[in-house]
Amino acid sequence: IREHCRFLRNEYEISVNDENKCLPKIFWNPKLHKTPYKARFIAGAAKSSTKQLSVYLNEALRALKKRFSCYCKAIRIRTGINCDWAINNSAQFIEHLKGFDLFTLQVYDFTTLYTNLNLITVNNLIGEMIDLIFNKSYNRYICIDRLGKRAFFSKKAYKNHICLDADKLKKAVDFILNNTYVYFGGFVLRQQQGVPMGGNSSSLLADLPLSMCEFKFLMGLVRSKKFNLAKRLSLNMRYVDDVGVPNFTRFANKISDIYPEGLLMERSGSDDRNVSFLDVHITIKSSGIITKVYNKVDDFNFEVVRFTFPHSNIAVEVGYNVFYSQLIRYSRICSHLSDFVDMCRSLYLCLLSRGYKHWPMVVKFK
Repeated sequence: IREHCRFLRNEYEISVNDENKCLPKIFWNPKLHKTPYKARFIAGAAKSSTKQLSVYLNEALRALKKRFSCYCKAIRIRTGINCDWAINNSAQFIEHLKGFDLFTLQVYDFTTLYTNLNLITVNNLIGEMIDLIFNKSYNRYICIDRLGKRAFFSKKAYKNHICLDADKLKKAVDFILNNTYVYFGGFVLRQQQGVPMGGNSSSLLADLPLSMCEFKFLMGLVRSKKFNLAKRLSLNMRYVDDVGVPNFTRFANKISDIYPEGLLMERSGSDDRNVSFLDVHITIKSSGIITKVYNKVDDFNFEVVRFTFPHSNIAVEVGYNVFYSQLIRYSRICSHLSDFVDMCRSLYLCLLSRGYKHWPMVVKFK
């Protein structure tokens, strides 16, 4: 902890407060839907000596991802090749499907993404992305405000901001990856394999290396003049560890060429025309595609409590706002009115049975 405090003060002018001068404790959540049950281990880093740097790094990587997407968009405009498969939500997925005729769709997911990523590989791939995006003219620094709420690229360093050039950003990535210590049963342990789950920047530390792998593979196809294959793979979409592959049925043969050794992928289902991806179920017919809401928990052999109760410590208005937000989600996903009505009715009856009132929900619906 003392070494962390010294490093953060000298390198990034970050002072670790007394509350964060501790190591995270490790805990696990059971995966009850697996047979047999499995465990998801998490480093509970709500308070830790590396927390503040992880918060800043998360914003910096978010800015890097956004600039990388712009870079790939420029390539797509010039060549028609999409090197950036990453999407942020199912709304982007549905919008993407509207841009071409869909004949088949396969879905793959990484079985254990966070635990299987090699730290050296992650470090190198993010370093390559940093080198690709940073330049001495305009993208010299990523500046993050002291609250860790906003980050932007700049050609100069700003006062009252954490300003990271390429080298400092690489050093921050390396520090977070190699300094995940946890306390358990009287032992202090360091994670040596896999991106730590539970940190503020963990999701992007897992996501960006995959984006760089996909970018390098697509650009390699372009350099090899395999334009047909590059065009077909340009339709792919990935949300962290889930990959949607439209109109290409041989993706399983390409996985080892795209992603690092040790990352295993499994195909979800075997029907190319009846598929679930994120929270969307897609049925492909000759007349077009039908989309409706998919809830993974519906496949479990036990009941899952998904919404709040009005007599809990959570404000009653939160429940009504959840009802409203779910209506919006259903309307965006469902292509048929009947599916939308079924989902609304199910949600209404669920909340009504828990004690929520009829008329406030009617008002939200209107």
